[in-house]
Amino acid sequence: MAVINDDRVILLEETLKTNREMIEENKLLRDQLKAKEEENSKVLQDVLKELRDLKGNPQQRGEPRSRGRKTKKVQVPPTCRRTLRKVFSALSAKEDFEGFKYEESVDSVTNVEVLGRVKNEVYHYVGGQDRCTWSDAQIEEAFRRYFLSSHEKQRKTNSGTYDLHKQKCRRQGRKREKLTRRTVALEKVKNWDKNLKGKVAEVLTDEYMSSEESSMEDDSAVYVIKTIPWESSKLKKRKRKLDRAYEKSSGKRSKQRSVKRVRKDEIISLREKPDNCPKWACVIQNLDNTNDENNDENNDENNED
Repeated sequence: MAVINDDRVILLEETLKTNREMIEENKLLRDQLKAKEEENSKVLQDVLKELRDLKGNPQQRGEPRSRGRKTKKVQVPPTCRRTLRKVFSALSAKEDFEGFKYEESVDSVTNVEVLGRVKNEVYHYVGGQDRCTWSDAQIEEAFRRYFLSSHEKQRKTNSGTYDLHKQKCRRQGRKREKLTRRTVALEKVKNWDKNLKGKVAEVLTDEYMSSEESSMEDDSAVYVIKTIPWESSKLKKRKRKLDRAYEKSSGKRSKQRSVKRVRKDEIISLREKPDNCPKWACVIQNLDNTNDENNDENNDENNED
């Protein structure tokens, strides 16, 4: 019987203890990506910079801002942001609505007129101003942020960088989801002893997750999995084991939503091997398997569900 390493047991226990937190965190990330698809990290930085640079609210919209006072940051609820964008999109379909004037500032007379119309439509959408749960300041701040993010999106689209940035965000999101699924599945694999689970827990990090590329911009087609050249056959097998365990535990609706994955050997990941990669997880380990690793592999093979 293999001796269980104390460090691996501790690592395993910590991994299992935090997996539920990772589920909640991953769900939050998915919601954020969906709600902010048109936004990106640079846009957010621009927004924060814009807010920091504000020295006070103007006395009237369209007039220069007053100086000497620091503007308090306005918190905008996600529902307010989404409603404003939905209303703006509906207005954009009308011939008499010209939308933002990007060549002017957000506080220009023209854009302030746009704000007034959008604000009235928001009130109408929620059933009247008296039923609106958001303040004027929150609606105006949501309008300002949407102006900035839309302006940045247009700039990136014109320069050809927006689509690349959107693809990068989606790939990072899929890697995080994959890591969460496998971490949750580690607890569900009943025929692995603590020693083996501890070893697998060591490689349940972002560095060991293969990237997935979508063949469609809307992420609705097949995902093509990149091959990690330094990954050992043992690591591949144990990943597949985790994936099967997660799939078995998933509900019917979750399985219906899942997208087919296809691995293509000719599509190679350029990611380098981590410096602290365990020997059993690397290709070089295939050349000289130790008895301990063989025992682990036999345990894995002989106890398949």
